[in-house]
Amino acid sequence: MNRMRSMMLVALTLAASALHAQPATTGTVYRCGPDGKQYSATPCPGGSALPDDARSAEERRAAEDVAARDRKLADRLAADRRAREKAIVPAAAANVGPAAAQASAGASAPKKTQGKPKPKQPKPSKPKASAPQR
Repeated sequence: MNRMRSMMLVALTLAASALHAQPATTGTVYRCGPDGKQYSATPCPGGSALPDDARSAEERRAAEDVAARDRKLADRLAADRRAREKAIVPAAAANVGPAAAQASAGASAPKKTQGKPKPKQPKPSKPKASAPQR
């Protein structure tokens, strides 16, 4: 029984510390930096506080719905693009570059048989021009 109590006490302590460690989701956001492109949850020198979100709960839900639809559409379009690319690659890879033309030309040419080389025949000599006859 004592072991069970100590385990429950440890579990409660961990749960309480986890709740305490969670950051607050609401609060003031500050715009910082020389050009105002950095944001912080803590005040910064020269920073200005941004106004709170003035949208209603219904407007926020509608914006989240639009974002979810956009994510689904983007995933579907990416899957379609990957499928099209996968279908194109095998057909294009067989005919790319000059190596494919050389390989196909080499396949149709007859193969030479290896053996003794034929001796070269001497070229016939041309008759010499004689002096013109008178």
